[in-house]
Amino acid sequence: MSVARTLLALTAAAILSALAPASPALAQDVEAVPESYEKNLRAYLEIQTQLVSYGDNVALQAANETLMQIANSGTQVTEQIQQIVLEEAQAKFGAKLSDLDYLAKLWAPIYAKHFTEKELKAILDFWSSPVGRKTVEVTPQLTQDSFSALQIFTITNTPAYHMAIDARLRELGMGLTVTPSGN
Repeated sequence: MSVARTLLALTAAAILSALAPASPALAQDVEAVPESYEKNLRAYLEIQTQLVSYGDNVALQAANETLMQIANSGTQVTEQIQQIVLEEAQAKFGAKLSDLDYLAKLWAPIYAKHFTEKELKAILDFWSSPVGRKTVEVTPQLTQDSFSALQIFTITNTPAYHMAIDARLRELGMGLTVTPSGN
């Protein structure tokens, strides 16, 4: 099978399988939402996505999944294939999903199911406030610091964890199956 046919078949299958479970719900949920609601949602999304491009992330994920599918089909993934897949993912997903007006229109019916316009305005007011903006600003560092703390906790407690497993397994008459680490 040619690379183009393989890519077409795999991409079509991936898109259809990804959309199939969601299609009925989306078809029922699409309702007209006031323009003011979309405007407030856009403002909210602008605050929430100032640090990360949602469209680029989706495009990279789509490209990565497609490249893995191509590789799993037995086709050798060359730099040229990678470039083509990345360019197409950016063109088909990245550009559109980086457009906050498009996202606001796409997501407004979904948000409207869960938040009234008054509630959305209150959410927007919070995220527009100094503490809301600071939260957006410091979240990447908070996430990194929190992950580091979890990593240190895990590394520190792993030897005791391994020793406890070993002790319990020995009580059952089993030999050492977990090697306590010295880190």
